[in-house]
Amino acid sequence: VPVAQAEDWLHGALYADGMRLDAFVEKLARYRPGRLACDPAVAALRISGSFPLDDTDRALAAVARTLPVRVERHTRYWVVLRPAG
Repeated sequence: VPVAQAEDWLHGALYADGMRLDAFVEKLARYRPGRLACDPAVAALRISGSFPLDDTDRALAAVARTLPVRVERHTRYWVVLRPAG
């Protein structure tokens, strides 16, 4: 297990500091069942903050409040971040 991933898990949060949204989504996806994806149109957006790993839906809601994205739920197990609007 990579050290950064182990630290996230130990602290119960995913820490981002100017992280690309696609990289953030890739990391967050490790902590939820199903498929979590990022539309290429918003992939290069940058995010910073601390996001809970025990409630990834709450983490996604925080992303949607912070960036011009919306959380598109096809099913509980298939979620995509898309451009807002």
